[in-house]
Amino acid sequence: MDNINDELSAGLPTIDEQETVVSHNVADGPMTLAEIHRMIEEAEAEEELRANGPDENEEALPDTLPEAQGDILFLRDQIDILNKENQHLRNYIRVHEDEAYEKEDLLDEKDAINKALEDQVKQLQEQVLVLQEHQKGYMARKNKENRANIAKKERENVAALAEQAAEHRAQSAKFVDAVLGEINRL
Repeated sequence: MDNINDELSAGLPTIDEQETVVSHNVADGPMTLAEIHRMIEEAEAEEELRANGPDENEEALPDTLPEAQGDILFLRDQIDILNKENQHLRNYIRVHEDEAYEKEDLLDEKDAINKALEDQVKQLQEQVLVLQEHQKGYMARKNKENRANIAKKERENVAALAEQAAEHRAQSAKFVDAVLGEINRL
């Protein structure tokens, strides 16, 4: 009898196997007991939802499992697309942040260069003012020297003219003396 039971039990699945392979659906392949329970619960939930109508705050569930799977695939595709767009935007932002930092660095350099140039311009303006003061002093000295030279030349000219006048007087006196001597002699 034990042999018969052994032979009979050899062809039957054990309890562990019943948990993993309970039935075989040609379309879906082997199903586990947990999957069957889940499908039953989903079917009952769909049935209840159809009977009661959808909640105002919830979207209506699709009528069939293939529709739900199609929606899930569509949503997964949308998530992938959004992830790619998100990555693209992150890269775009990173590039523009880098450009902004570079521009900020360039603006800082430009400001530093402008500040240095302003400082140099101020120094040059101060040097120009000093040179202008030196030039004014030089011109005043030069004018004073020129006036002194002019006055000296004028004095020299006056002295030369006085000498010439004295010579002319001496010659005139000699001439007058000579004429008077001639007149007297006659």
